[in-house]
Amino acid sequence: MTSFEEWIAALPMEVGDEAGAAITPSAARRLWEARDPTEDAAATVRKHVGKATAAQAVLRGLAARQRPREVSYGLAPFNPTPLTAVSAALDLLRISPADLLYDVGCGDGRVVGEAARRGARCVGVELDRKRADAARANVAAFSNLAEIRCEDASVLDFADATAIFVYLVPRGLRTLKPTLEALRHRARIVAYTFAVPGWVPTATHTLPDLPPLYLYT
Repeated sequence: MTSFEEWIAALPMEVGDEAGAAITPSAARRLWEARDPTEDAAATVRKHVGKATAAQAVLRGLAARQRPREVSYGLAPFNPTPLTAVSAALDLLRISPADLLYDVGCGDGRVVGEAARRGARCVGVELDRKRADAARANVAAFSNLAEIRCEDASVLDFADATAIFVYLVPRGLRTLKPTLEALRHRARIVAYTFAVPGWVPTATHTLPDLPPLYLYT
C-alpha cells in the first residue's frame, strides 16, 4: 500500500505552504484521502484538484497573515487557475478583439495568454517580480497584444478596461472592491472561486469539480 509520503512524491506538482507551491500539504492530504487506490497520483489530481482549490487558497491566505509583515503576498497567494476555468471565464466575459482585459494577480500569465490568443488586448498585473518575469516569457508570442506589469493592483488605474478577471481571496477582493465599483458600470467582471463581497452576480457558472465563476455586468 502506498504511503502518503510516497504518494506526495509522485504528484505532478509542487506541494508546500510557500507562495510558489501549487498545492498546500493540507489540500494534498484531502486529495490522498479521497483517492481511488486503483488510480495513480496524476489521475487523482485531474479528478479532484478543483475541490481543493478554494480550501488551499484560504489556507495560504491565513498562512500569509501569520508571516512577518515585511513579506507581502499582495491581494492573493499564487494558485494557478485551471485551464478549463480560464477558458470558461473568458467565454463568460465574451472576450473579443474589441476588448482590453485586465487580469489582477496574473501569476504565470495563462489568462492573459488565452485572451490574447482570442485577439483581445490584455494587461496582466502581478506584484511578484519573478512571477511577472515568468508571465512575460509565457506570453511573449503575443507581445503585440499582451502586457505584464509588475505593479500593485490596489493602486493601479484600470480606467481603460472593458473586462476584468480576478482570482483573489476575500480580503484581496475587499481591498480591490472600490476600484471595481468605479468600473462596474462599463466593464464586465468575472471573479473565480470567491464572489465579490456584497455584490449579486449577474450569472454564476460552475464547472465539474471546480469552484464557481461569478459574472458581474
